[in-house]
Amino acid sequence: EFYSNEFYVGEGVLVPRPETEMIIDEVKKLLIKKPRATVVDFCSGSGCIAITIAKLFPDVKVYAVEKYDEAYGYILRNIHLNHVTNVIAIKGDVFDTEVLGDIKPDLIVSNPPYIRSEDICTLDAEVLNEPHTALDGGVDGLEFYRILADYWFTLYLNEDTAMILECAEDQAAEIVELISANAKKTEILLDFNGLQRVVKAFK
Repeated sequence: EFYSNEFYVGEGVLVPRPETEMIIDEVKKLLIKKPRATVVDFCSGSGCIAITIAKLFPDVKVYAVEKYDEAYGYILRNIHLNHVTNVIAIKGDVFDTEVLGDIKPDLIVSNPPYIRSEDICTLDAEVLNEPHTALDGGVDGLEFYRILADYWFTLYLNEDTAMILECAEDQAAEIVELISANAKKTEILLDFNGLQRVVKAFK
């Protein structure tokens, strides 16, 4: 269950976590003012974020971008399970700057892999059951945030748009540093445990 909706999960996708629902809460604040927006969800996994947005805002067009075959299959299953017609699954990589073609989003969301490569072996057994491709964020855990900040936010998004990213509790300040030079405003939001969990950036 994620945001009161049901999703298929299994090998190859991250199990949705309660703190990720914060992304939806923040998206709602933005889309209530722009109910016909175009949204892109990078590293979509099971599609839980994209599909939940689509159910809440039927007139919004949502693109769920996912690289891996197993996860992409779950997106398709979950689109069918939740009876949404305004989610388009895209088989592609966030590092492929041509993956969106002519699509120009009003909002980008992502819960990308953010665990430092060397830290993965120290994680709890429950987390280690998750696919490593959904966990490994590179040497410093920020590999995905760099492409999101340097390309998708800075060079791709139009003015008066936004990006909402989930991150590890010790990464928010670094992500803001990556993106703030090209943002009108940035915010760091705390989860229910008081940990820095979500970064919002407005262009």
